[in-house]
Amino acid sequence: MRHSVWEFCESARHVRDRRNIHSLLTRQTTKLGFEQYAFFAFRLGQAPDLICSEGLPLAAYVERQAFRIDPILQRTEESITPISWNTRSWDQPLRRRERAVLSHLRDLTIECGVSVPVHGPGLRFSVLCLSTRERLRSEFSMRGEREGALHLLGAYIASIHQAESPDPATPALSSRQIECLSWTAEGKTAWEIGRILNISERTVRFHLGNAMTALDVLSKHQAVLKAITLGLLRY
Repeated sequence: MRHSVWEFCESARHVRDRRNIHSLLTRQTTKLGFEQYAFFAFRLGQAPDLICSEGLPLAAYVERQAFRIDPILQRTEESITPISWNTRSWDQPLRRRERAVLSHLRDLTIECGVSVPVHGPGLRFSVLCLSTRERLRSEFSMRGEREGALHLLGAYIASIHQAESPDPATPALSSRQIECLSWTAEGKTAWEIGRILNISERTVRFHLGNAMTALDVLSKHQAVLKAITLGLLRY
């Protein structure tokens, strides 16, 4: 995934705010083989903030608070990895209102897709949904680079959204934390980074954990992208 990370960051380097976020999402959605996107940012006690494809009529969905009973979002919130779904088939029994939500989504040509969860601090939760009118092919897989690309895209969009309320000060990272993040961006595991830096895997995880705390994120992928956004990590 080494080149994929930098190629993505290169395409996203000029996207610093929501004015340009639609063009990035449109490009990446097409590149990943989908037609439409919708990004929801949830905060406790508030209606979600929504960014979606031009012409995707989700206003009624939000006004009716269908997101509260949408089985896709419910399943995504319980996951830490991207999930695939199909509104025409579900592997568990659904209540009538849940079936109605999926029926409404089909009417909007949202038939199948993937959803990427991004769990943030302070009970923040964001989800990026990519959808298409065609059923997902049986060989569709989110492993490897595809899953990594979905993680990166979801985390980057969430970081831009959160940056609308910037932190009062840029956090400071140690040189070792930056080294560990840099190798993480290259796709190296904690064990591989330990071999490269001649330190233990446990020490690598310690530095990554401290970097995540300093950057106020919950995953090493979010830490990499936020560090790049803040200019703490060069590529």
